[in-house]
Amino acid sequence: MLPYERILNTIRNSEELRRGGIERLEKAQTRLRKVEIEADQFRANGYSEIEREKLNLINSTYKILEQLENYKKSNC
Repeated sequence: MLPYERILNTIRNSEELRRGGIERLEKAQTRLRKVEIEADQFRANGYSEIEREKLNLINSTYKILEQLENYKKSNC
């Protein structure tokens, strides 16, 4: 193999490696975007669930206090 052929082969190999690296990077970026979207949805759903539970607790506490007040009024 002549020296210039080795140089051409090295250039070709490096180009192939570069293309392969770019493809892997693009796939990784796509996967990262999907994971970020899923994480955002999970956070949003979790936050909504916490808010629902908080409202349920507030309403439940209010009802219990109201019942207690009614009990006090009827027994005094």
